Amino acid sequence: MPIVWQFSALHLVDNKTLYAGIVLSRSPYQFDREVGRWNNLLKIGRSYLTKVYANRELIVDAGKERMQVWTGSDGSFRFVAEGVPHDEPKVYLPDEPHPLEVAQSYPLIFENTTGYYDVISDIDDTIILSNTADLWKRVSTLVFRSPHRRKVIGYTQKMFAAIEARRARFCYVSKSEGNLFGMLAAFIAHNQLPNGVLFLTPYLRLGQLFNPKKGVDFKLDNIRYLLDNTGGKPYVLFGDDSQRDMEVYAKVVKSYPNRILKVYIRQTKDRVSSRQIEMMRVLTDTAVPVKYFTSDEELDIDEEMKQLIPENI
Repeated sequence: MPIVWQFSALHLVDNKTLYAGIVLSRSPYQFDREVGRWNNLLKIGRSYLTKVYANRELIVDAGKERMQVWTGSDGSFRFVAEGVPHDEPKVYLPDEPHPLEVAQSYPLIFENTTGYYDVISDIDDTIILSNTADLWKRVSTLVFRSPHRRKVIGYTQKMFAAIEARRARFCYVSKSEGNLFGMLAAFIAHNQLPNGVLFLTPYLRLGQLFNPKKGVDFKLDNIRYLLDNTGGKPYVLFGDDSQRDMEVYAKVVKSYPNRILKVYIRQTKDRVSSRQIEMMRVLTDTAVPVKYFTSDEELDIDEEMKQLIPENI
């Protein structure tokens, strides 16, 4: 029997909800407790051997509507429906009375909040130390360190706690593949980071691992979707300097200059390269405030929070 690996219902404006999910032939792993390095290797490795439930019909109980959807070749589905339900949605096989099991213990529903602003954040090297700039370190960290042993970025963790207390909603947009959803959800829970919808790239098979066809504009497209479908709410962006976050965020700020309150970029190495300096220059030239921080930098929470709320609010 197939299983729903990842499932979310994100409330949008105009009484609409974005539903998205991944369906697999079986559950590849669970991180319900801390495991050693070899068990972690087996769990992560198993996810790339698990078949997706591709090109199949499903029925999704989406509030007032029962939607007929088809999974793609990567086992995923995504659609928008009317209504903002508060009961957990369910997924059925056609003509089956009982819903499919949902593997995640992570929340499914992400409601609109009453805070003045919301947050869009990268994941790797922004909330979790991933060493994305170094292939060997990145792979060894992923396969040999369980989510309970992965290092959280202290500055981001403290900022998120303060922002969450001000009723912000969090959206995580990452080029990590859907295979890692269970690991990332366990990491977020273990480090008491805010629960937020996870936009991840398609689930990969083993043969695709070293040649993943991840959309170049995956992050930019999903951030634009969020901004276009959440009214006029302002956002705070979090990212790092190891890949393309500064480039992507500069494009976002130029397209939505009145929607971005501030951009936070983590400095991942002691030395800043000429390329990173240039990307930071492009970002700061947008005139939106930018904070270039290190992992354990001293943080004046009260001052940072004041900067995120205009004086007339």
